[in-house]
Amino acid sequence: MSRPYSDYLLAAFNARPAGMFVAPNWVGLGIAGLLGFLNPGFWLLGAGLEVAYLVGLANFPRFRRAVDSAARVDGARASGNDSRLTAMKAGLPAGDLERYQEFSNKCRRTMLAVPDNTALHETLAHVAWLFLQLLQSRLTVARLLQTSRAENEEDGTLESRLAAVERRLAEGLPAEDLRRTLESTRDILTERLRAQGEMESKQGYVDAELSRLEEQLSLLHDRAQLDRDAPGLNSSIDRVTAGISGATDWMSREKELLGDLGGTYDEPPPAAIFESER
Repeated sequence: MSRPYSDYLLAAFNARPAGMFVAPNWVGLGIAGLLGFLNPGFWLLGAGLEVAYLVGLANFPRFRRAVDSAARVDGARASGNDSRLTAMKAGLPAGDLERYQEFSNKCRRTMLAVPDNTALHETLAHVAWLFLQLLQSRLTVARLLQTSRAENEEDGTLESRLAAVERRLAEGLPAEDLRRTLESTRDILTERLRAQGEMESKQGYVDAELSRLEEQLSLLHDRAQLDRDAPGLNSSIDRVTAGISGATDWMSREKELLGDLGGTYDEPPPAAIFESER
């Protein structure tokens, strides 16, 4: 399907060669505008040159191919994000999916309460995206904990095995080699217990973040209903934005544990984040 001709004209208007910080067309328009104050004839000349430039570039085959290629890349990126959104929702247990849908629906209701507040809408999109990523992260941590505990229970819990080693060491074993082996085993079990405790702490953090986001969304919803353009709403938006930064930073630091979920944690939310839930 061919692109609208206006797309090529717009791309030509903003075309910026590699290495340039400003589009040459903008510079030309600025110069023509300034010269026009000295002699209005420059405005007429500039308008003619602008039309010739835009039409000529918009009809240049190589430029059109570049515009089409960039559009395909953007479309593929958006499609990939939307596919990632679908895959993440499909991987959630029923209870978590219901929790996300309730959160997303409340975000939409809050947006409708203040339809012209762009900052609020962008914040809600990011917070819904973060909420979904946190649910997926919690699921990952829970699975790792479950696997670790299941492996431990085959030979008794880590705590019971550590206690058994400690008892043998307390007996005052005469063999030096046996004592060193038991001490090494004690150190390993202690480190494994510490690692398991850290995993449980991470799970607690995610649970706390999910609850905090739900409370902050409720506050935003209340402010949107009551205050609209009042400072209270803006203050609530700022607090939510700060919370988003803190949570995304934490997930980025824990990327090795959580996995990349198909992308980076601080990327913009998919365009379909507020599509009707099925």
